[in-house]
Amino acid sequence: MGCGAAVAGDYLVYGSNDGLLLCVDRKTGDLSDILNLSDGSRIGFAASDPGRIRASVSYKDGSVYTTSEFSAKRGYAWKVGFDEEDGTFENLGWSSSVGFSTSTPAVYDGRVYLGVGEHGYPGALTCLDDSTGDLIWSYPVEAGVNSSPVISAAGESPRIVFAAARANLPILRH
Repeated sequence: MGCGAAVAGDYLVYGSNDGLLLCVDRKTGDLSDILNLSDGSRIGFAASDPGRIRASVSYKDGSVYTTSEFSAKRGYAWKVGFDEEDGTFENLGWSSSVGFSTSTPAVYDGRVYLGVGEHGYPGALTCLDDSTGDLIWSYPVEAGVNSSPVISAAGESPRIVFAAARANLPILRH
């Protein structure tokens, strides 16, 4: 595992190479819940091939977000409900087939931004609808976007900042 955790109340949530989301009590270290993203008995948006979670998890308003990669061309974005009172995952959210991703999603103003594409393969900065996981737009990048985007909301026009394996990309506006 090479990814970071998100703080959600008194809990830490993180992913694993086995396609699992794990939750531990941040004070005691005790395991609170484990969610296998291929377990259709726990979540209605499970995937039979979730792949490895190599991105950090982000948390916003009762949901955790992450990405996974199964192969150079296949992977998912995930939004999973989370109860920060008892540290359990909920059957609320979605999975969206986006392609290979090791990017930690950034959530802002009803949208989820993430990078897709493996090094050396075409990729994109992708924007999904936060409520449905549907694709809003995708900005192609020649060599993939393994980084995690950051949203700068200063001023009147928010900006999306991300790194790619190509220099001098134009500025994107929200």
